[in-house]
Amino acid sequence: MPADLGTHPATNAVRASASPVRVRADWNDLDAAVQVAAGQCEMAWLSSTPSEPIELHGQPATQRRFELVTIEDWPVEVVARHHGSADQPGLLGPDPVEIELIVHVEAARPTDESATSSTVQAKARRLEDLLRRAMVQRLTDLREREWAPLRPIGP
Repeated sequence: MPADLGTHPATNAVRASASPVRVRADWNDLDAAVQVAAGQCEMAWLSSTPSEPIELHGQPATQRRFELVTIEDWPVEVVARHHGSADQPGLLGPDPVEIELIVHVEAARPTDESATSSTVQAKARRLEDLLRRAMVQRLTDLREREWAPLRPIGP
């Protein structure tokens, strides 16, 4: 996951920064949060991976990846991580866990002369922020609940 601004060598696309955010929520609500947040941000959900074990800072962790696309056809990747293994008691149970969300929007290089790389990067960062906020809001709304009404993305 890139953390800097630069150009992706394979696609010549402009990278926006990917800042992680942490939220205490139910791991099994990730699908619902992605589905609602993607719709609110005018994105389409393309695919996802099941929970997979990884090592994070020398400790066991669990990770899921989601691939989305914006209305501009920019690829979006969401990575959700939880410190602890997938077979850890309580991960899929009723108790919330701390989830780290990383959102990355890969914006295409502008073809219009009036658009600059910096304006495209700024738009990509705004989309990342909007999707992060929408996911955190939905995960928070669903924490320790079976359902929650939908609401607009808050500040």
